[in-house]
Amino acid sequence: MRSIASSRSGTAVLNPDTGRPSDDMIPVIDSIDFLTDADKKNVFRETALKAFPLYTG
Repeated sequence: MRSIASSRSGTAVLNPDTGRPSDDMIPVIDSIDFLTDADKKNVFRETALKAFPLYTG
């Protein structure tokens, strides 16, 4: 799932266990079973657009 939330500044430290940036929350949110696809879309896209209204993707 591509989203605004996946944009990074490039300053995060890499997690040695995963090789991913330490601020990469997408896999964490994606793994929450009780969230529906609509809930995840809201977290990843809709909420981010509210925080950054000038970002058009």
